[in-house]
Amino acid sequence: MDMNYDPLNMSHEETRAWSSHVVGLLEENSESSRKEASLSMTDYLRPSNYEASFAAKILTPGGFDQSEIVPALNHDQPQIFIEIEPDSAGAQAVDFGSLAETFYPYGKRAAMTFQRVQTQRIVKDVTELGSYRYNFRTVLTDLLSLKLAFLRDARLLAATDKCISTVNTVLPYTGKTNHTNAGADWSYHTWQRSLNVMRGQPNAIETATVLCSHLMIAYMKSQLVKDMPGTQIVVDIFRNGMSELNMEGDNVKIIASNKQTLVPVGRFYHYGPENQLGRYVQMIEPTMLVENRGLKVSFELYEMLGMMLINQAAISRTNYTTS
Repeated sequence: MDMNYDPLNMSHEETRAWSSHVVGLLEENSESSRKEASLSMTDYLRPSNYEASFAAKILTPGGFDQSEIVPALNHDQPQIFIEIEPDSAGAQAVDFGSLAETFYPYGKRAAMTFQRVQTQRIVKDVTELGSYRYNFRTVLTDLLSLKLAFLRDARLLAATDKCISTVNTVLPYTGKTNHTNAGADWSYHTWQRSLNVMRGQPNAIETATVLCSHLMIAYMKSQLVKDMPGTQIVVDIFRNGMSELNMEGDNVKIIASNKQTLVPVGRFYHYGPENQLGRYVQMIEPTMLVENRGLKVSFELYEMLGMMLINQAAISRTNYTTS
């Protein structure tokens, strides 16, 4: 079957054809057909999984280099060393649950451990798969992809929050705070003041990416029209939307996430350029594991990755009111 399509932009007909093809392979229930189904699902899921994750838009997933691996003294997980930025107290590991969280307060390098992240396992009877022939993608496959993206994003934000001080409290290693309350609604003027939080750090770091709730879109659209009538930014937000907006004059990308439990309304996370912020290495890309026992077929999505924030001064948070 010709599967030459864009996984991020599949038509209704392509979705039905792809789902029918995969279900047919699973119903065949042979080792070769399960392997082909697994490869087909993996090829579809990888680009869509990264697209569903804001972590992959803040830190670009990098390739894995076996030569960087260094042996650990106290565990058998693969690890590499990451250089720590000069104005950082240390590095914060993004923990995915298989190892204890670790904070490195001293030193020029920190060990980034690769960890496996996996979704729950979905088990179906082969005889029941026929009912999913035309919507397998949306009912089963996308469910696992969204869950994997959520797990990755949740851990990145947990590590981010560990790097942020309490409101208006200075960090001992920079003498500056990285957490402020705007005390007002979002506006272009309060936005400019929030950009100064990281500019006030010792290395005067510029914000590269901002993460906020998609529930802020209406507030921001309304305020930008008021503050900046007739500008290209206003044209762009009404033509292209605001799920990802580039504030060209500030060289900042704004990501609006619909994961409300992770990014509450009114909270804006600022991240510096990747070379000052951290590193994200993908050891094993998202992979669909398909197994069967008798008539039972199980699906599980997993990946192996390492992620680390190497500079707390390249992270800040500003809280806005939403009256």
